[in-house]
Amino acid sequence: MDKKFLIIISLLFFGVIGTMLFKLPEIDSSSDARISNVPQQIGEYSGTDIELKDEIYAMLETENIVMRAYEKKAQPLILFYLIFSKATHKTSDPPENCLQGDGYSVLNKAKVSIPINMDGKEFDLIANKLIVGKTGDNKLYLYWFLAGNEFQDSYFKQRLKLISAFLKRKPLSGGQIRISIDIENNDQNQALVRLESFIQQIIPHLKPLLQ
Repeated sequence: MDKKFLIIISLLFFGVIGTMLFKLPEIDSSSDARISNVPQQIGEYSGTDIELKDEIYAMLETENIVMRAYEKKAQPLILFYLIFSKATHKTSDPPENCLQGDGYSVLNKAKVSIPINMDGKEFDLIANKLIVGKTGDNKLYLYWFLAGNEFQDSYFKQRLKLISAFLKRKPLSGGQIRISIDIENNDQNQALVRLESFIQQIIPHLKPLLQ
């Protein structure tokens, strides 16, 4: 962890030096039609957008943010959160940072492999599994990152790839996808099955975000 941190700090340092020597490309935070094309109907799930405050867009420095609650009869809500920039060196922090600020404790963190079939091609999506809780309220999160033409499970690898491309004056798109659900009756396995099923259905609609 310390080694990765030092690498990022070094890249940031050289980035500052670079801005003194030559003009780096600008971050493109403008609206992207691909975001609005993520459907509100995913299989049996119907989505309702959650309005975000202007401060959220300003803080994340992008107009391309979706927060949507997907409902399926007799099942708990699934909250879908997408942050995306067309050309950037920045990324949003992993969700545990925000959740701990809201009073949640991290109960478990691990990696999960989700089998995906997209356009007839099969691959395993590696995502971060996060279980958080506070009195009477436990949640399961699955999240991963976007960096150019690939999904990344590592915040540090995504950050390194985006900064490296930006310093080479060839900025990549970047973002984060996090999907969460309440854990009912302390049944973590059932919550995981529901999220994995939802992800398998929504992934084809996220493919256009990859350059």
